[in-house]
Amino acid sequence: MQLYLLVNQKCNLKCSFCIRGNKYKSSADINIQTLKSILKSNDFSKYTLIITGGEPSLSNLTNIIQICNNHFKKICVNTNGVYNGWLKRIKTNNIHIQISIDGNKEVHNRIRGQENDIFTKINETIKIINNLGISYNISTTVNKQNYKHIFEFVKEIKSFQNMKYWKVSPALPFGCEKLKNTISINEWNGLVDFILEESLVPVKIKKLFDFELLDKFIDSGKINNLNITSNCGDVKSKIYVYPDFTVYPCTCLTDFPLGNLAEQNLEEIIHSEKAKIFSNYKVKESSLCSSCEYLKYCNGGCIGMSWNYFRKLGMGDFRCPFVKK
Repeated sequence: MQLYLLVNQKCNLKCSFCIRGNKYKSSADINIQTLKSILKSNDFSKYTLIITGGEPSLSNLTNIIQICNNHFKKICVNTNGVYNGWLKRIKTNNIHIQISIDGNKEVHNRIRGQENDIFTKINETIKIINNLGISYNISTTVNKQNYKHIFEFVKEIKSFQNMKYWKVSPALPFGCEKLKNTISINEWNGLVDFILEESLVPVKIKKLFDFELLDKFIDSGKINNLNITSNCGDVKSKIYVYPDFTVYPCTCLTDFPLGNLAEQNLEEIIHSEKAKIFSNYKVKESSLCSSCEYLKYCNGGCIGMSWNYFRKLGMGDFRCPFVKK
């Protein structure tokens, strides 16, 4: 189980596809005393903590890491990598860092909304991470701005020394990103094939709605007994905690606050009636998904996609070719 903790909602960059958007942004940092109280009253030992934002390095990040260190199974920091002064003050080995890089120097600087050369600063940060022996990976988000450049970036990614893996994800039409700027399912799946074939480093990437491949598995009999009843946003694999300690099923489902850790125990929140809307998620009978032969393999896809496109839950993932029809 992953707990995404947004320690702030401020950022030093202006990424064109920021999934957080500007709707709820505040300059306030997470309250340290409240955080300490929450850690004492909850058992997070089975959780992996993902410290994020905003940009977490704009807060007292080393203090937050130190406070949380003994309470979680693992700690990961998701950062844009521009600031690195906090790294040398870390006093734990139980940490992994994810750094965002979306292409070569020119492409990355443009996408992240910076005239300054932040790409070079990020490379300096990675050198420090390597010198300290800290585990890290690079995360790349793909939209129409950098899609064609990723085919070349595959060759360059191997230059980042000691990287554990390369995580590649499609931009989602939430927050600052617009649907017209996202790439098609066919473009994404083609890119996945290319990266898996050409990458010289371990990659975390997956296809979306590849029914031809799914049919092959079904015909082989390998997944006939598979019945997927979980979805992204179903409160079973991850939750999001915002700086005011409000808990959400996903960062793209902030219209559905489940509770607040300053007032309730986490177990109470994730087993509440509000949470059951997502943990027991089913598609509506009126949706196209309800009669789909693949329903038991996807259970309607991303819950946030249904809500943000149809403004209804249970209508299916609008990226799916069958839903679009």
